[in-house]
Amino acid sequence: MGQTGCVICLVGKYTPAGVGAPTCSKCAGGRYHQGWGNTYSSWEECDTCLAGTYSTPGTAVCKICPVGTGSSIAAPFCESCQAGFYRPNQAMLTWAGVLQAFQEGIACDTDAGRSDDRCPSGCLSCTPGKFSTARAEACFSCPAGFKSSARSPYCNECTMGTFQDLTEKSECKNCDAGKFTNTSAALFCISCSAGKHASSDGKLCDNCQPGKYSDLPGLPACKLCAAGLFREGRGFSSCVQCAPGYFSVQKDDTPILSCSKCVIGKFAPEKSQANDCLPCSAGTYSDEEGQRICKNCTAGTYKQIPSTAGCNDCDKGSYSSVDRAFKCHKCPANTRQHLKGKKLCFACKPGRFS
Repeated sequence: MGQTGCVICLVGKYTPAGVGAPTCSKCAGGRYHQGWGNTYSSWEECDTCLAGTYSTPGTAVCKICPVGTGSSIAAPFCESCQAGFYRPNQAMLTWAGVLQAFQEGIACDTDAGRSDDRCPSGCLSCTPGKFSTARAEACFSCPAGFKSSARSPYCNECTMGTFQDLTEKSECKNCDAGKFTNTSAALFCISCSAGKHASSDGKLCDNCQPGKYSDLPGLPACKLCAAGLFREGRGFSSCVQCAPGYFSVQKDDTPILSCSKCVIGKFAPEKSQANDCLPCSAGTYSDEEGQRICKNCTAGTYKQIPSTAGCNDCDKGSYSSVDRAFKCHKCPANTRQHLKGKKLCFACKPGRFS
């Protein structure tokens, strides 16, 4: 006796051969069929499971992936989310609820629809400043002193010369000028001590070079010694005053490493003489380098022009009776002086005059 009717396929099965199929086939894993269609075409293929769900062969519904796992569309099983990704706990979701969302116009198979609480999600990437291990339910914030980019499986330490004082950050900060950190994962930078300045990479403090100094902690750069000062060694917080008889010049930002002696004809009476020494005044002289005072011209000599090395003898017929003279005087009437460099004139002998 022949068949008197066609048998409807059970849920989870379909007829891939279309009309006249001899049997129903199971839907493959990652697909489902609920059997509600009334048209022939509805039985010719199975529907695909959404991302974040899975199904075994021959099932009528898709199941929600467990926490920490995810799937792509049409997945026969769920896989652990990789480190740097996570999937929240969606145990409250049901396939019936997902289908209900579709009926209400929420397309769970689109990016916009997946933001609805009723739609399953796949594995989501951790945002910058966070990280996760494999099969994570959530991402964790990077602690202070660390950073991470998006989808990071771990946080990276801030390297030497950088720091981070806040949590959940994607970048570390550079130390300000004058500060450094010589350790990784630093929460703050340290001010360089007086006599030092921070290296350009902020990893350490360098001693101030000769001719320079820093008088306070945390200065961004060492200062040049001013005119009248000098500094020979490295790493000092102050400059040294030039001694009396010496001077120094600040020119073109050139570090001053030593002081120079006053030249002949000049002097420096105090410390810290700047730029040049003082010329000896009229009536005084300096015949040696590095003098703190000028010598007085003695009686019988004079000096009229500042800075000349020595004193001049009074000419014949003239004299100077005091020290530190800037000129000589002619011998008065009826007096004479036939030698140079004398401090007085002599009276003419009886019977003579001048």
